[in-house]
Amino acid sequence: MGLRSELKAATQADHEKLDRLVSRWDLSHRDSYAEFLRLHSALIPPLEQWLERSGVESLLPDWLVRQRRGALQSDLAALSVQPLAPVGIELRPSLPSVAGVLYVLEGSRLGGKLLVRRVVSVSEAVPAAFLEHGSGSQLWRSYLNWLDSQSFGPASRREAVTSARSVFDLYTATAGFLLKEIAE
Repeated sequence: MGLRSELKAATQADHEKLDRLVSRWDLSHRDSYAEFLRLHSALIPPLEQWLERSGVESLLPDWLVRQRRGALQSDLAALSVQPLAPVGIELRPSLPSVAGVLYVLEGSRLGGKLLVRRVVSVSEAVPAAFLEHGSGSQLWRSYLNWLDSQSFGPASRREAVTSARSVFDLYTATAGFLLKEIAE
């Protein structure tokens, strides 16, 4: 089994759990969409900064094109929404960890292409630079090509999976926190 398939299989339940939580936000409503962006505000900046400290620019030459925190910050500012405090990232800076983190982040970009349709259907104009980031590009495909070119041994594959699952856990915990905050 290739690393891509292994990451997909190992994180499927995590992904489904997060999707169930995220589906509680009705992105066709401005306030709900703003809370959805706040979720990402706690995770995207620190994860991208962690990737940079871990040397992602030397691994993916198009890293600057992939960064989404600027688009996210722009959308939050346009909605007059304060971002959440950034989560702490406690992963070992290594090639396998970078691969696992990128798997989740690049996958979320792919998911954004689907979610933006709900946002675009909103009657009032809302900023969607974050969800549309990379639209029309081949960023997912080029990430998968990079991932497929890596030759990780069993320990490195486990580390990549553990890192991807850790990112899903951070998303799930933050989503749960926000949903609880909204309900109160």
